[in-house]
Amino acid sequence: MKEEEKNIEAKAKLNFKEYLRLNFSLLLRSKMVWLSIFLATMLVIMLLEKRIIDGEWADSELKLGLLLSLMVFLFLVLPILTYRRTKNYFEKNPSLSELTTFYFEAQRIEVVTLESHTTLTWKRIYKIREFKHYLLIYQNRHIVYVVPKKAFDSASDMETVKNMIRTKTKLGNKLTS
Repeated sequence: MKEEEKNIEAKAKLNFKEYLRLNFSLLLRSKMVWLSIFLATMLVIMLLEKRIIDGEWADSELKLGLLLSLMVFLFLVLPILTYRRTKNYFEKNPSLSELTTFYFEAQRIEVVTLESHTTLTWKRIYKIREFKHYLLIYQNRHIVYVVPKKAFDSASDMETVKNMIRTKTKLGNKLTS
């Protein structure tokens, strides 16, 4: 049997800590967050430059207010909102914390829980994202299946799944080897 024809089974059960880690990982990969950090850095540089060149803070109240607002939002409000949103969603969606079994087969992926059974053909996969501890399989922009890498029995099973993704979809170029 070829490696890519081998069926792989992965069983996973997410807990809140893992789900929170994943959400913060997604947040830190957001272009908007990095744009905000860039803007905050530029404001700091502008304030320091004005202070050094003119020896005073021209319009400093406005710039300082914008800078402080942006910093409070980025480093206090955004993490708190992300935590609360994640906790609320995790508690209201019991399917996130129940045992999920993924069957990776040559023609499809089957996702089985206590209350559902979903079959995805490889062509129906919208997007694949790989993180250090997770593999995200998007059915569309809004439905994603979280497969923890620890759910695979071995590293070779994980590589077999990655090879399936590379050969069965056009999305495998973002996977690490």
